[in-house]
Amino acid sequence: MLLPAKMEHPADQRASGVPAWIHLAGTGEKTFVHRRNLALPLAREGVASIILESPFYGGRKPAGQKGPKLRHVVDLLALGNATIEETLALLRWLRRAGPFGGVG
Repeated sequence: MLLPAKMEHPADQRASGVPAWIHLAGTGEKTFVHRRNLALPLAREGVASIILESPFYGGRKPAGQKGPKLRHVVDLLALGNATIEETLALLRWLRRAGPFGGVG
C-alpha cells in the first residue's frame, strides 16, 4: 500500500478521510511498474493506493508457467474471479479500516 506523506498519524485523519484507489493490472501486464508510476503522483496529491498483483503473474505465477501466458483456459476464469473477490475484500477493508474517505 502506498500512502500519502500526510498520513503520519492515521487516527487523526479518520474524520475527513483520505481518498484511496485500488490499481488493477491490464491484460498481459507482467509487473506493477506502470501502476506504481500512476500511484506515486497520486500519493503526492494525498491519495492512497493499493496495487494488486494479479493471480498467475509476478510472484503469484504458478510453478511451470512460462512467461505471462496462461497454461489452461480455465486459468483465465480463475484469474478473473480471484481479481474480483480480492478487490471486493480490499474495498471492504478500506471502508472499515479508515481513515479512508472516497474509495475506488
